[in-house]
Amino acid sequence: MVLLIAAGFRFWNLEGHGFGNIYYAAAVRSMASSWHNFLYGAFDPGGFLSLDKPPVAFWLQALNARLLGYSGLALHLPQAVEGVLVVLLVYLLTRRVVGVWGGLLSGLVMAITPASVAIDRSNLSDSCLLLVLLLSAWALLRATETGRWRWLLCAAALVGVGFNVKMMAAFVVLPVFYLVYWLAAPVTRTKRIAQLSAATVVVFAVSLSWLVFVDLTPAESRPYAGDSENNSTLSFALGRHGFQRVASTQQGPPPPIGPASGAGEIMRMLMELPRTRGFGPMSRAGEITGHGGRPGLFRLANREMAGHITWFLPYVAVGLVAVVLLSRPFSLKSTFGQTVVVWCLWFATYAILFSVPHTFIHPYYLTMLAPAIACLAGISTLYLWRACDRKGAWILLPIGALLLTAIWQIWVLGYYPEWQRYLAPAIVAGSILTTVMLLVARLSRNRPVLFARLGKSAFVLSIAILSLSPALWSATPVLAPGGRMVPLADPALLVHRAKSRAGDAGKTGIESLADFLQAQNHGEQFLMAVADLHLAAPVIIATGGAVMAYGGYTGEVPTVTKEQFVHMVETGVVRFVMLNDRGPLGAFGQRGPSRHAGIAQWVKEHGEEVEPALWRPAATMPRDRDQPLPGWGPTDAMMYQMYRDPAVRLYDCK
Repeated sequence: MVLLIAAGFRFWNLEGHGFGNIYYAAAVRSMASSWHNFLYGAFDPGGFLSLDKPPVAFWLQALNARLLGYSGLALHLPQAVEGVLVVLLVYLLTRRVVGVWGGLLSGLVMAITPASVAIDRSNLSDSCLLLVLLLSAWALLRATETGRWRWLLCAAALVGVGFNVKMMAAFVVLPVFYLVYWLAAPVTRTKRIAQLSAATVVVFAVSLSWLVFVDLTPAESRPYAGDSENNSTLSFALGRHGFQRVASTQQGPPPPIGPASGAGEIMRMLMELPRTRGFGPMSRAGEITGHGGRPGLFRLANREMAGHITWFLPYVAVGLVAVVLLSRPFSLKSTFGQTVVVWCLWFATYAILFSVPHTFIHPYYLTMLAPAIACLAGISTLYLWRACDRKGAWILLPIGALLLTAIWQIWVLGYYPEWQRYLAPAIVAGSILTTVMLLVARLSRNRPVLFARLGKSAFVLSIAILSLSPALWSATPVLAPGGRMVPLADPALLVHRAKSRAGDAGKTGIESLADFLQAQNHGEQFLMAVADLHLAAPVIIATGGAVMAYGGYTGEVPTVTKEQFVHMVETGVVRFVMLNDRGPLGAFGQRGPSRHAGIAQWVKEHGEEVEPALWRPAATMPRDRDQPLPGWGPTDAMMYQMYRDPAVRLYDCK
C-alpha cells in the first residue's frame, strides 16, 4: 500500500511536466544521439561542451530515451522509479530494527515528503544520488554490524558512484559513516584503521574514475569540460561545484546574517522571526524567492523550506526522547543503536550544511534530509507506543509528540491562510480525539484487549491526521504540473495552475527558428552558436541539431577565444550566431559585461542581422501569461520570452 502511494505521487500526470529543466533535457537528447556524447556527458549533439556534472544520472535518462524514444516522459521516468525504490529502501532499513509496522510508517513519511515528491517528478539528478547513498548506508550498517571488509568497501564504492552523480554532495555522509564505523565496528582498532584506509582508497578511486578518464582524453577529442576555467573536469568538480559551494558568499541574493552568539543573539532572532521576509504565517501567499532565505538557525523553518520537509520534525524530536529514555542501556554495539546514530548524524550534517553556509539553497535539496526524518519517525513510534504502557507520566510523551506536531503543522499552514482555514480544524479535532483515546487507553491498562485496540487505533488516527497536510502539499506538483527549472511542491502552484503550461516556454514558439536554421544549414557543423546556453537548449530539444554554447552554463566559460571562433566561421563550422544585447544570463540570473564581448563585437561588425520576420515567432503571449510561475528564478523569467525578446538577434556570418 505504501509503495502504491509513493508510485501515485510520483507517476500520476508525470507527462505533464514536459521536458522539465531544459538544460539537462537538451543534454540527454545529445547523449542519446551518439555513444561518444553519452560517454563524455555532452550538452550538445556536436560534442562541443559537456555538462556541469558527471553523467551517471543522465546516462539512465539517455538509455531510457533510446529505449522509449526521446520525450519529456522518458526523461522523468527514471527519477520516479528511483523515488519509489528510495521509499522501499527506507522501509527495509527501518524494518530491520523496529519491525514491519515501524518500517511501513517510515516508508509512508518518505512517500509523502513534499521535497522528495517534487524532485522525483523532475529530470534532475538528486533522486539518483539519494538512492545510491541509501544503498551505501545499508551496506555501511551491515559492515558496522559484522565488521566484514566487503560490506565496508561496497559502502565506499557506492559513495564514489554518488560522487559521479552529483560530485561532492555525495561526500556529506562520509564523516557520519566513518565515525559510526570507528566507534561501533566489532573489530580491533588496527583492523578498523586498515579497513577505513582501504575504504578511503576505494571512495576516491571510484569518485575520480570518470573525471580522470575525461581529463586524460586529448582536449580535441572530447567536449570542453563543463563550467571549468581550464577545460578540466577535476577543476569544476572540486572547485565551483565543490568547496566553493560551501565557502562562497556570492552564490545567492539573500543577505547574510551573523551566527548566533549566546542567548542575546538567539532572542534577537526570535523577536525578528515574524518580520523576516518570506518567514512566517503573515508572508504573502505565493511569494517564493527560490534561494532558501537567510542562512541561520531558522532557515529550514522559513517560508520556502518548512512546507517541503519539516512536517514531522516535532514528532521525531519527542520520539527520540522516548528512544533515549526507554532503550537504556543505549549501545552503539547493537544494530538498533547504530541505526539511530546514523540517521541522527545524517540529519544533523545535512541540516547544518543547508542552514549555515551563505549559499543559495533550492527547496528540493531538502530531499536529502527526508530519509533520516522518515526512518527516525518509524523508530520513534515504537518507543512512543511503549511509553503508553508505562505507569506515571510516560503517557505525556506520545501526547506531547502528537500535540506539538499538530501545532507546528498548523503554524506552517499559516503561510497559506486558505489552507490553514480548512485543515487546522481537522488537525485540532483529530488531535483532541486522539489525545482522549490515548488517555482512555492508559486508564485501561488492566484490560489488555481494550488497551491494545484503543491505543493502536489512536496511533493510526494520529498518523493519518499528521500525514494529511504533507500529503496535500505533495499533491500540488501532481495537480499543477509544468516544466520547471526548479522543482517545487507548494500550494502556490495551484493558485497559478492556469499558467502552469508556461513552464515549457523554453521550447514554446521556436518552430519558426528551428525551421529557418535547418533550411539554411548547408553543411555547417552547428546550426548556430550562442553565448547563452539557455538559448541553445530549446533548439537542441526541438531539433536534435548541434548548437554551440560557447559561453557554457554561466555564459562566461572560456571555451574558445575570439580568434578561434573567427576561424570556425571562416572554415564553415559556424554560420549563424545568436546574440543577446543585454549579455548572457549567467549562472544565477545576473547579466553584465561578458568575457566573450569580443566575439559579439566581431559578429556585429562582420555578420548581417537576419530579418526577424524570417525566424522570430510572430505571435505574442497573452497578458495572463506574461509573469512566470512562483518559484521561478531570473533564468526562467528570461526563458519565458527568450526568442521574442527584441534584444535577441540572429546574425548570418557567411
